[in-house]
Formats: sequence, C-alpha cells, structure tokens
Amino acid sequence: MNNRTFGKASGPSAEVPAARTRTPRSRFFDARRASRQRTILPGKLYLGPAVHPLDCVIGDMSTSGARIRVKPGSVVPNELHLVHMSEWTAYSARVVWRRADGNIGLAFKRSHELKGAIGAELRVMREYCAAIDN
Repeated sequence: MNNRTFGKASGPSAEVPAARTRTPRSRFFDARRASRQRTILPGKLYLGPAVHPLDCVIGDMSTSGARIRVKPGSVVPNELHLVHMSEWTAYSARVVWRRADGNIGLAFKRSHELKGAIGAELRVMREYCAAIDN
C-alpha cells in the first residue's frame, strides 16, 4: 500500500513553479500606436456628394486617428472624410467605435492636402475651409 496522501508529491519534483505575476492593466491603459494630441477644433464630416456635411468637434488627434464629437443621434456612416478646417486637410477615415453621447473614434486611411486639390470631392471639401477663413 502507498503511504502518500492524495494530492501531495514528495521529492525533487514536488517543487511548484512560481506563479507568473502579471502587471495589472491600468484602467486608463492606452493601446494606440500613436499618441494623441488633445484639441478642440472645428471639423466637418464629408459623407458624399448627395449628403449635407455634418459639423463636428475634433477632441483629440494623432497621425493614425481622431476622436470627434457630433450631435447625439446624428447618422454617421462607417466610411467618411474628416475635414480639418484649420489645417486644410481631409482624412479618409473609418469609424472604429461610437458612443451614444456623440463621441466617435476614427482610424485614418489616408490624408489629402486641400489647398491644391484637383478632384471634385476634394474641391468641395476645400470650399468648407475657405468659408471659415473668410
């Protein structure tokens, strides 16, 4: 008969490896690849030629995306252009998250300089910026 008690091991194999300790994630952990700059700037969402643009506020921005705020209940499609009025730049973007309070997270796909814009859609976006400057 075996004298060992159930669940206990003896000898050199009895050592239990130390438990891995994980650094607890901060509640404010930021997984973004690029740091964001806080702003409060006017912007417009260009949704297409047949749709009136939406006004928005750019709350923070990085080279890879932005957080914007629109009027709660506004219908915003998943693909759009964010027009940065003071920089005369349009960003082709996609929505990565949205909240009921009107905050929306965007990931940029491409940027477009509007001052020398040639394409019809970009010229329309350029006019938004010109209206602010005048």
